[in-house]
Amino acid sequence: MGNRRPSRRGLAVVAVLGLVLVVATWGTKELLDEPQRRARPGPGGPLPEGRPAVEEQPVAEQDGEDDEREDRLPEGSRSRRPEGIVIEGIQEVTITQAERRRRTRQAVEEFLLEAERDEPAPPSATQPDGDPQPSEPTGVFAGQVLFAGARPLPLDINVSSDPFCSGALGSPLAFETARGQGDALGDVFVWVMAGPSENPLPPADTLEFQRVRRDGLVHALFEEAAEFLPSPPVVAEDETAFLRYERCEMVPRVLALTAGQRLRVVNEDGTLHNLHTRPKLNVESNVALPAQGTSIDRLFPTPELAIPVTCDVHPWEGAWLAVTAHDLHVVTELDGSWELPGTHAPGHYRIGFWHPTFGERTEDLLLARGQRTELAVVYMDE
Repeated sequence: MGNRRPSRRGLAVVAVLGLVLVVATWGTKELLDEPQRRARPGPGGPLPEGRPAVEEQPVAEQDGEDDEREDRLPEGSRSRRPEGIVIEGIQEVTITQAERRRRTRQAVEEFLLEAERDEPAPPSATQPDGDPQPSEPTGVFAGQVLFAGARPLPLDINVSSDPFCSGALGSPLAFETARGQGDALGDVFVWVMAGPSENPLPPADTLEFQRVRRDGLVHALFEEAAEFLPSPPVVAEDETAFLRYERCEMVPRVLALTAGQRLRVVNEDGTLHNLHTRPKLNVESNVALPAQGTSIDRLFPTPELAIPVTCDVHPWEGAWLAVTAHDLHVVTELDGSWELPGTHAPGHYRIGFWHPTFGERTEDLLLARGQRTELAVVYMDE
């Protein structure tokens, strides 16, 4: 009984306890080393206190340090590279979000600096003999938007759910998505995208064009560069724009606004309506207009094309708000006619056209001195 050999079960328990002790010791060491790893700058670790984020080490140098460190590790224990790797020649470079933003800003700043050097000097205000130059004649923009082809058929909408709307409109309601008299097309938003320019304007999908845009709208390809481009001045009008609920429809169907201009929405009907704006760049609104005569004011400080407006009570009611950074805009009448307000300096311009159903198109034109320039635009049935 004195020299009893340990059983197999006892040996297994001792082995398990030993393994637990080893794992606990390794975990404690990892916890003690974690603050030192967190303090090390580079991909995946924060910068030391007091060091601004824009002064990050170049990405290529960081990768080189990581490669040297990983070369000293045994095979199979090397760290996994983070996502977002691009190949420049043979070398792998990790592009972090901060680095991509820094490169975008640097590229835009270099472009703007080069563009300022290439801009011609402004004309002198005096003639060679010292006499002031005569005032420069200005021109007028006008035109008509037409539609070629078979128009979409009206949509039959059942409005009998609301007795007031059924009595005002009849049921079903014939809703036209392409309104216009004859071959004309109404509800088209027309605005000055850029101009005047002494030379023809560059293509729309270039950074050069984004720099000279006047409407504050940024092409989707340059959303990352938008914050570094110079913002056009916003000219908010004193006049209030109105969107009305009349006979269970929103009037007008397309409304032009200047960024910062006040919009007043009025319920002219004897039934409940709801204002629900669905912008991407401005603040969303979802409020009720419960009775006839009730109204609400809203502001849209950011240019955006275009903001859909709906009524959650009556799903057939809808409108669109087109917001630009200036007031050089208009919406075509049912006869397709349009004329931009005021007079304008001669030069090359780019005019934008947008329709809720048929989308956007652009036209370039040259405005002559003291002339009325007419532009006819045709949307095709495709």
